[in-house]
Amino acid sequence: LVLVLASFQCGYHIGELNTPKDAITNCPPGTEPPPTLHELSARAIVSYIRWVPGHCVPMSDTEYSFVTAALTLGGLTGSFVAGHWASRWTRQKALRWGLICLAIGAIWTSLSDGPGGMAFGRWLSGFGTAVVSVVVPLWLTEIAPADQRGMIGVMHQLGTVVGILVAQLLGLFLSRPFVWRYILVVPGILAIAQTFMMSWCPETRPQLDEHEEESDWRQAGRSARRGSPHRRRRADAPTDADVDTDVAVAGPLPRTPRTPRHPHQRPMPSLAASTLLRRPYLRPTIAVLLCLFGQQVSGINAVMYYSTPILSSVMPSQAALVTVYISIANLLVTLLAARLADNTGKRKLLVVSTFGMSLSSLLLAFSITHGWGILSAALIILLVVTFGIGLGPVPFLVAADLFPPELTGLAQSVGLAANWIGNLIVAVFFLSIRERLGGWTFALFAGIL
Repeated sequence: LVLVLASFQCGYHIGELNTPKDAITNCPPGTEPPPTLHELSARAIVSYIRWVPGHCVPMSDTEYSFVTAALTLGGLTGSFVAGHWASRWTRQKALRWGLICLAIGAIWTSLSDGPGGMAFGRWLSGFGTAVVSVVVPLWLTEIAPADQRGMIGVMHQLGTVVGILVAQLLGLFLSRPFVWRYILVVPGILAIAQTFMMSWCPETRPQLDEHEEESDWRQAGRSARRGSPHRRRRADAPTDADVDTDVAVAGPLPRTPRTPRHPHQRPMPSLAASTLLRRPYLRPTIAVLLCLFGQQVSGINAVMYYSTPILSSVMPSQAALVTVYISIANLLVTLLAARLADNTGKRKLLVVSTFGMSLSSLLLAFSITHGWGILSAALIILLVVTFGIGLGPVPFLVAADLFPPELTGLAQSVGLAANWIGNLIVAVFFLSIRERLGGWTFALFAGIL
């Protein structure tokens, strides 16, 4: 639960700027501060800090797109160091630093009075999100029993989806002058709390083999499985047989032999990224890159970032409410995917999901172009559902299945860089392309898939 709370914050940052756009950028004349927290806190601390943030941050659509995309820029930057942190440090230490970035970024964004300050805060949040997106899926996969690995591995995506839903719900009720700042500060509070809860999370063998005594790993193994039907499994049982190779394009990879670590032995040095370009890791690296890049250019983040503006053109009075329905559908299908990942197989889920998204995008382009509001809303929900079945959760599990433990952090980091590049392309260029192509923009996504 503590680990998934970090995933929750990733999703929250994705959805937090969708609904309150008008409240953030438009300043109605004569707007008064809310008579609750703002009044009280302002009177209490203004004599000390001499500054209270304003009711809104006036900016153009281009500037708002830049603030939105700053999360992606931070994620791209963080993806280059997240794998290094995951390899050099324990999972706990790496995630703790990611949470510190999330806390500072959220608080900075909520207090900013200009697009530059908001963009910097979002950049910091994106950096922390990248660390979380590398560490949490690996950590969950490593502590999961063999027969529940798919279901537990999907928990990262599930936490992300719940975060998007909560952000949309808060946006529905708090999209008012100044009050929108409370939406942005929520993940900062959660990140601070989670930083102190990290000591509850047990480390895993790949990390403790390099950083701790073997006896410490046995203790962590018992702690990870306490209360589980698998708690009687030997802590030093081999883990190679637990690896699910459903999505292995090039077949299972050789595992590097492990030997017990001497108390005074130095940690294993970090492996260079060029290792992934040599046999037998080249083809699995390509598979990871395609999965994680394709996840973003599928068009899903066009919906998550801009669903309210998209639907405003065909059903202006109900666009924000439909956005919440979209997030609920995303949550329900992710719960279904958690079960399907173990019973159906990851490769089959990816194929079905890709075909379903391609068909939904093509029909959505036709529907928006003809102004069919209800059908457009239904097709966006269908798009999200087909995404949640496979393209949502499965790409984050591929690296842990295809690479040995000493390379999973590096492979996940490289794949995440491709993921954030695709995310950045959509966040920055979607609104501009939509101005030129209109609803047919989604036909472009269908062609990519």
